[in-house]
Amino acid sequence: MLLKIGKKLRQGLLLVSCLFLMPVSASSALAGPGDAGMGEGAKIEITDITAPDKVDEGKDGYSLGFSFEISIAQTGQGFQAGQEVSVSSNIGKLFSADWEGEELSHIPFEAEGEVMAYVSVGEDQITFTFAEAAEDTVWKLNGTVSLPSIFTAKDVGAAEGNPVEKKLQIGTETKPISFQQPLPPSSGNNMDLVDVDSFWKNGWPIAQSTGAVIMMEVNPIGSLNLYGSTTYSDTVSGEKRAPEVHRNLLVRDAIPEKGFIDLESIEIYAAVPTLARSEEDYYDEWHKYSIPAGTYYAKRSGTMRYDIKEEMTELTQEEDETEEAFTKRIKARPLSWGIYRTGQKDEIFLCNFGTVGDPDDNNGILYKGLEGRGAEYAEDYPQIFGDDGVTGGNVVSYYIEFDTYYPDIVGSKKASNYASWSADREKGWGNPAEYVINNGGGTGVARRNELILRLVDEDDPTLPIAGADFKVQIKGENGTWKDTLLSGQTDENGV
Repeated sequence: MLLKIGKKLRQGLLLVSCLFLMPVSASSALAGPGDAGMGEGAKIEITDITAPDKVDEGKDGYSLGFSFEISIAQTGQGFQAGQEVSVSSNIGKLFSADWEGEELSHIPFEAEGEVMAYVSVGEDQITFTFAEAAEDTVWKLNGTVSLPSIFTAKDVGAAEGNPVEKKLQIGTETKPISFQQPLPPSSGNNMDLVDVDSFWKNGWPIAQSTGAVIMMEVNPIGSLNLYGSTTYSDTVSGEKRAPEVHRNLLVRDAIPEKGFIDLESIEIYAAVPTLARSEEDYYDEWHKYSIPAGTYYAKRSGTMRYDIKEEMTELTQEEDETEEAFTKRIKARPLSWGIYRTGQKDEIFLCNFGTVGDPDDNNGILYKGLEGRGAEYAEDYPQIFGDDGVTGGNVVSYYIEFDTYYPDIVGSKKASNYASWSADREKGWGNPAEYVINNGGGTGVARRNELILRLVDEDDPTLPIAGADFKVQIKGENGTWKDTLLSGQTDENGV
């Protein structure tokens, strides 16, 4: 229990262990008002500050603490309920936190179950407010305050290799802290770059080879150039690296073999590759692209993708609209996409990412607006991903992915799917993705509002089976197959 110390108790300090009810710990010592006289009023002295020796700018999770001694100056008097004593601090100049939150406001300071005072920590001041339990019972209070790990180190101007020394001050006590710019992880023995290209397309078969996944990587070299913008300079010209600005960055993908796109499978992402630092000089002979040791670059493994499809507008084809007119509408609306369908069952996917890479006039997709890594990078490396970066924080790399199916292919056939990119006053380029589609066996796929079945020999998919009775079933939610009203007999072509 709490030992209340009156005038008749012997002189000296009585040690009492204390703790905070909040995520804060403390220990204290109490003394009776008859011990000594120290002048009028309450006096606070900070005797020690606990803080990390080094912090990374923009990083959170740091904890701070301090030891203190509060005493009443006038002999024979104790603390009064509601009495306040404060001490100045520069915590807010070096760290940010939720200063109005419960973790820093009105924190109960307890001794054996009774609150002796409340502590409030602000940006420039720390205040103790005494509680009823301390009234007229003690004249000195010693303690240690350990605050939770809720502080974020501010940007105080550190640069790579040039930390900034600052002093955390509470009262007259100070604690030196070295603020340094956080370094990304080193490359190790594997550079693992994103593609050193403006565009790259891949495709691979799915659904027993009756369909294919199409994946397009848009402007990956933009990330390489952005990530290296603060650490790379040409040794001859001295120029820094920066992403190119693309206006109306348009992707066009013509689906081959009368294939169609599964609308529900379409995904459009903003890409945030891993920030890494090269340990050695690297040179890509094919692209004539260099990454000297110490240069930041975009690493493929660990790339985060953020769905931005909801931020884009789907445009639908109008009746009798030409592909040229539809493409013109797509180009006129940044962050839009759509599918153009010809009368011959060909489908063309179009996507306009708007202006990418311009710090003042871009598509509005910003790293700081992305959850997780995007926002963290913008906070930890503002000179690259933030408002002060060469793109003004604009995301420069994207992904497109969707599933395609090819019901018109008979048997097995290799499909070559070509896609390309372009921008205003930029021709761009593209590449094909090749994959094998096999409709000779397994579960078939049909277009919406259209079903054509061809029955073929199991051993020779090119040999149709004529005069065969068949029926169509659908798969229910529980996984069982149910008959439909569709049934029939194949003709001489097995259809």
